[in-house]
Formats: sequence, structure tokens, C-alpha cells
Amino acid sequence: MISENALPPSYEALQQRVREVEDELLERRETEENLRTSEEKYRLLAETATEMIILCDMDRRIVYINRAGLILGGYQEAEILGKPIHRLLEGAELQQNELLLQAAAPDPHGRELWDASLHCKDGHVLPIEVIAAPVIKHGFQQGVLLTARDISARRSMEEELLRAKKLESIGVLAGGIAHDYNNLLTAMMGYITLAESVLDSNEEAKALLGRARHAAVMAKNLSRKLITFSRGGKPMRKPGQVLPLLENALSFALAGSNVECEFRIPPDLWPVEYDESQMSQAIHNIVINAREAMPQGGTLRVRADNLQIPERNGYPVDPGEWVRITIEDEGVGISEEYLDKIFDPYFTTKEMGAKKGLGLGLAISHSVVRNHQGYLFAESEPTRGTAFHLYLPIAKRSGPSRDVSSGTSPERDGTIRVLIMDDEEIVRDITQRMLERTGCEVSLAREGAEAVAMFRRRREEGNPFHVVLLDLTVRGGMSGKEAVRELKAIEPNVKAIVSSGYADDPVLNDFGAYGFTAAVTKPYSMDELRRTIRNVTEAAG
Repeated sequence: MISENALPPSYEALQQRVREVEDELLERRETEENLRTSEEKYRLLAETATEMIILCDMDRRIVYINRAGLILGGYQEAEILGKPIHRLLEGAELQQNELLLQAAAPDPHGRELWDASLHCKDGHVLPIEVIAAPVIKHGFQQGVLLTARDISARRSMEEELLRAKKLESIGVLAGGIAHDYNNLLTAMMGYITLAESVLDSNEEAKALLGRARHAAVMAKNLSRKLITFSRGGKPMRKPGQVLPLLENALSFALAGSNVECEFRIPPDLWPVEYDESQMSQAIHNIVINAREAMPQGGTLRVRADNLQIPERNGYPVDPGEWVRITIEDEGVGISEEYLDKIFDPYFTTKEMGAKKGLGLGLAISHSVVRNHQGYLFAESEPTRGTAFHLYLPIAKRSGPSRDVSSGTSPERDGTIRVLIMDDEEIVRDITQRMLERTGCEVSLAREGAEAVAMFRRRREEGNPFHVVLLDLTVRGGMSGKEAVRELKAIEPNVKAIVSSGYADDPVLNDFGAYGFTAAVTKPYSMDELRRTIRNVTEAAG
């Protein structure tokens, strides 16, 4: 008798089984196809990513690196695969991060970010930022996925920002020091001048005091440079001739060198408006550049001419009236590839051991000239020398005088009543002495509110001040800028002179916009102060 289990399956059962196998095969093919599609998609994403992507196994060896990683490091794929991760990336955090690089089954969502270094094939090291995450499969860590990006540009920006912040801090400190320094110089220069005036017969003492006064003037210029080039102060421009400026700057820059100088300056050269300290520094830097271009000596030719440009017609500057200064050397010259870069900050071609150039001199000159609404250009040929051309706008011609007849004029005997407001006792004392020496009647105030009260009282008494000299910055009291507003409310045509040791303060450069009649920068000499007051009072008469 035959068992039922030994009977062959029915035809229908076979067909059902075939269909099931076909479905399983189809599902498997779809799964494999989906896996291939997914793998290709993620590989495409990895290969087209702009960041470096690295996969390493649990032995810390690289099993995959994308195209961006190869390009960034300069490697070929065969040079990287199978190598330890520390051959390519280095960083203290990477070495210490055992949770990500050991089979300790960390949190599958854990991620770490740190700064590291990428060792490139050509030997240089790039700063990078790395994000690492474990690769988990079936609950176990299979490796580590690292994504890295080049942060060298960001590092450079951070360093520049830090440098700028340091310079800003230094500038604030320098400004404060220069302010106090200028107050002391005001007293020093004033007392020296007064001492000279009382020494009628002792010529030796007068000569020594003259040298001391000259040293104080040099210290004044040094203070101005400190502020200008640490804080980028606006120029305090005054009308003046170019020849004295050039002679002083060149004599200092060429002192002790074997370079001769030839001047060709016409006697009818138009005056220009310039800040003596800043423009001297700009010319000094150009001359130093020329001097270093002629180590064996040579001739430096300096010329100037008046230019009236109705339209450009090939000129590199805007139409107008200009004074052009040309400083031409006989040095090694500058090649064309570098000529358009010489005014860039930190650009230099000097490589002379300990005398490597910082690349700031010509950049400062260019900045100063531009701040004077001028232009600075260079022409050069290798072995033929270099010529620098400075275009400076001419001084504005004086227009008709303003109607200031309602202001207070000095008495007929010439006595000028002056109110001095300054928070430094030593400055008040020397300014009073200097002005009384010139025949002025002087009253003193320590801060703005006191000066306003004195001004109002004297006006009500019928004995008003002709001129008020106001210190711009006052510690713990009303400043000169606040005080002049109060004074103008009392007397709209008040003759107020602003004074400050902050030589780069915008109030000094544009005093009229703040209600002042004139400005004088500390440290000022007796002649400068007397001339300023006379100009103000004569305009009122």
C-alpha cells in the first residue's frame, strides 16, 4: 500500500511553488537593484562633494576617500587606501577620541568636531575642521566616517581680524598717550619760547634753548605720526608750499647716504593743502624706497609743475588744477608683473636677510595721498629706474569774507580779551603766560560749564570776551564741543577756537561744522597761537 506522503505533489501545488520562487527572485533582484542605486547615489554624492570624506575601518586604516579629499591633499587613490588615518590627519583630539575609533559601541548618533591638520603630498600642512561619526551596522561599530573641510581661508580671516583688533587697541592706547604727551609738549614748547624771549644777552643759553625747542617740535611730529598710522587719522590740511616740505623730507631720508638730490621746482608753483606730518611721511617712504633701489649711489631727481587739466586726455587724474610732484631714481627698477602691486599692503620684493621689507611704506604713502584727495602712480622699467608721480589738488582760493560785523571786536588799543578753558593746569598756565606776553587779557576756566558761566557773566557786565579757546576733551566735565553749543546760544557769532591733543579728531579737521571759528592742535607754539587769535579777531573787525 502506497503512503499519501509518497505521492507526488499536485500540478497546482507545483505552480504555486514556482510562483513563490519567482516572486522571491524578483524581490531579491529589486533589492539588489535598489542597493546598487542607493550605493551609486551615495557614491555620487560623496564624489561630487566639495568636502573631504574619509571612511576608515576599526584598525584605523583608510578604506575610502573621495575625489575632493584626493585633490585637497594632492594624492592618488592608491597612495591613500590602506594607510593609517594618522598618516593623513593629525590632531590631539583625533588621537584621544577612543569612543569613535574603538569597537566600544558608542552612541550611534554621536558626532565629534575638532580642528586638525591635513598632511599634503607636497609637504605643506593645511588646517582643517573634522566632523567624525561612527558607522554602525547590526548594533556594532564597523568603522568611522570623517568629513573634513579646509579652513585655511577662515584662519587667515581670523588672524587678520585679531591683528586688526590688536591694532585698534594699540591705536586707542596710542591716542590716549599722545593726548597727554601733547599737553606736556605744549607746556615744554611754551616755557622754552618764553625763556628765549627773556634771554636778551646770553647767546649760548638762547642757542641751547633753540635746540631744545627744535627737539620738542620733532617730538610733536613723532606724536602726530603715532596717531596717524596707528588710528588712520584724517589729515589736518593747511595751505602751504611744496618746496619746504620736499626739502625737509628728503634731507632726513637721504641723511648719511651716497645719493645726491637734484631739485627742479618752479618759483610760481601753486600752493597745495596738506598735513605736514602725514605728507612728510609719505614722501619719506618714497625716498627711502628710491634710496634702497640705488645701493651703490646715484642721483634722485625731484621736480614739480602746475597742471591745469580741462579733461582727461590721457592724464590718469580727474580734470582740475593740480600740482604734480615727480620723484625719479636711477635704481634697479620694477618689473611689469610687480608694478601694479607695489602699493598693496605687505607686498615687498626685498629679501635681504635681516633687512627684509615689511611692504608697508608705499602702502602708507598711497593711503596718505588718497586721503588728501590726490593720486600716486609709479612708472618703471628694469635697470632704468622708477618715477613716482604725486598729484595733489591746489589750495582753495579764498573767497569773499563773511559778514561777522556783529561779533565782538578788540578795543582800539589792541587789547584782546581771551577766555581759556582747559582741564590741564600746566596748559592753562603756559597758554596764559604766552598770551599775556603778546598783550592779551586772559581769564581761565577748568571745564566747559565754568567757561559758559564766565562768558555769560562778562557779556552781561558789558566786558565780553573777544575769543574763547576751548579744549576739546575734558575729563569729568563739559567738553569743548558741548560748550561751544552753549556759547552760540548766548552769542551766535562767538569766536571760538578748538584745541586738542588728539590731532586726528574730526572736529579739528572740520571745525566749522561743529560751530568753531578756527582750530589749533597741541602742542602749539606762541607764534602759532598768537597768529590764530589775531586771524580770528581781525576777521571780526
